[in-house]
Amino acid sequence: MALLAVSLPGCIEVATVLTLEGDGSGTITEEILLSDKLREQVEKESAAGAPNPLKRIMDEKRHEERAPTFGEGVKFVKTEQIEKHGAKGVRVTYAFEDINHVKFRPGGAIEELKAGVPGEEETKVKTKSRPVTFKFADKKLTLNFPKDPRPRKPRPGKERAANPQEETVMKETLRGVKTSAKLVIEPGIAGTDASHVDGNTIVLRDLDFGKIVGDPGGIKALLKMDRGGRAEMEKHLKGLDGVTVEFKDTVEVTLK
Repeated sequence: MALLAVSLPGCIEVATVLTLEGDGSGTITEEILLSDKLREQVEKESAAGAPNPLKRIMDEKRHEERAPTFGEGVKFVKTEQIEKHGAKGVRVTYAFEDINHVKFRPGGAIEELKAGVPGEEETKVKTKSRPVTFKFADKKLTLNFPKDPRPRKPRPGKERAANPQEETVMKETLRGVKTSAKLVIEPGIAGTDASHVDGNTIVLRDLDFGKIVGDPGGIKALLKMDRGGRAEMEKHLKGLDGVTVEFKDTVEVTLK
């Protein structure tokens, strides 16, 4: 996400929500919001011949093609133009009949937006992030988080550090960047061992990069990130302001 923000400086908010009904069906919504300043920049660059990620995220055919990446039986429902917090964007809705077949990728919307960034490779629908999978029966839900890819070995003496000018640029670039992934249990939660719960909502990931880079150790921590997996987040980002992540390998939830 931080790399995306460098490619697209400005306010970006990406929110993914999986809503589960009591019978195991539900919806997945992805919201992508971009500030007016960022939209203007992208439109200007696209007029000069660069790919336009805004056009891409409004393409219904593209979202229909993405539906199978969420798992067997997941179907595209609709796209809607939205406006929140002074930013404009799109909400994409998918529906599923059985969460046991769902593959939930909190970073899927980010990958899709990045695929349309100037300078990024234009590809067919592909997913790089590993999904959260589910087991649901008799009002009991288990979330299984993926194992992280093995991080590359750091080169001795090659630890990345930002100079004061780079720190200023990173703070400005990441100031309005936020990404989140949440699970909403529509019937309500009778019990759970999830780390971050608010009412009937379980927070899987909530990253406010503006707060992270404002933390004294935030920029250094981001520069140490390699592949962005949960293990790396726990090692480098845990405890920083603006970081809320579920670090358990499995989470149990009992529905009301």
